[in-house]
Amino acid sequence: MNDGQSSTSMTSSTNNYFKSSKSINELVLRNICPLCGVNHEGLCQGPEKCIHCTGPHSATSKICPRHIQEQKILEFKCRNHLTIGEARRIYAQSSKTNYSDAAKINTTAPNIEEILNQRVESIVQSITIKMEQQTTLLIEIFQKTIENLVQYLVTVFNQTDLKNPPTESAK
Repeated sequence: MNDGQSSTSMTSSTNNYFKSSKSINELVLRNICPLCGVNHEGLCQGPEKCIHCTGPHSATSKICPRHIQEQKILEFKCRNHLTIGEARRIYAQSSKTNYSDAAKINTTAPNIEEILNQRVESIVQSITIKMEQQTTLLIEIFQKTIENLVQYLVTVFNQTDLKNPPTESAK
C-alpha cells in the first residue's frame, strides 16, 4: 500500500463516520474535509475551521453553536411531540423574539393535552355508539327468542290441554 492509498482509505473511513448528520453528509458528498472545511484529499494538514460558524473547531465539534442549537431543537421536538420542521420553525421564532412574545406564541399554539382530550373523547363517543348499537341488536334478538319461546309453550299447552282433559277426583 502506498501513501496515497492509505490516506484515501483513511479519509473515506473517516468520512463514513461523519455521515450521521445531513450537513456532514453534504460535506462527504462534496469531498469537503470536516476538520478544516477545505476541499482536499489525504490527511488534513490545515488548522481546524468550522464550516457552519467559522469557529476554530471542526464541523463535527460538540462545542459548535450550530451543534448546540440542533441539540436544543431535537430536545424541543421530543419534549413537545413535534415534527422536526415544526420544532425548527418554533425555535427560530422564539430565538428572534423576547420572552413576552415567546409566551404569546406558546399560548396560541395548540395545547397537546387539549388535543389528546378531544381525541379520547371522540374515541369514547364512537365506542359508546357502537355499544348502544350492539345492545339494541341483542335486545331485539332476546325479544324474538322470548316471543318464540312463549308461542312454543302456548302451542304445547294447547295440545296437552285438548288431549288430556282434567278429571275431577271423586269426593
